[in-house]
Amino acid sequence: ASLAQVATKLREAIRELDDRETGQQLDEVTRKLGGDPSPKERDPMVIVVSSIAGGAGSGGFMDICDVIRSAEVGRAWLDRSLAVLYTPDVFASLPAPHRAGVQGNALAAVSELMAGYWGAATNDPVFNSPQGTPELVAVASGIGGAMPSRSGPRYPFLVGRSNGEVTFSTQN
Repeated sequence: ASLAQVATKLREAIRELDDRETGQQLDEVTRKLGGDPSPKERDPMVIVVSSIAGGAGSGGFMDICDVIRSAEVGRAWLDRSLAVLYTPDVFASLPAPHRAGVQGNALAAVSELMAGYWGAATNDPVFNSPQGTPELVAVASGIGGAMPSRSGPRYPFLVGRSNGEVTFSTQN
């Protein structure tokens, strides 16, 4: 319901990235972290962090990535978003009633993620038609933009509770 507002705020943030003062601040952060600011311009990286276990994040991360991609013409880096997506097992320490439905929510979120990728990759006629879902979302929300080549983040990474070596005791 608020994608047009998200798109407006995102465009403002992109303009701020071009500000000279912002560049100086980022150079200072780089120095404090032990890096050497390069005189060569580098593109920023967009990282979207969300849970896929339910709630606003799992229902909206795909739309947010699509808004990011459509925010500014001529900025290829906006099409290379990275998503860190927390899986339901991260919430294993919560009481069972608070975890009700998380597996189903995750299945739906991963299905939407794959449909966004494979629908475009296979030239799905519904996805790529003028009546396709991404364009309907863009038109209905007022964000506009060209028909996307795919939906969702370019690089999704699923993060679980354990990798076999490290196990998080809580979702925090």
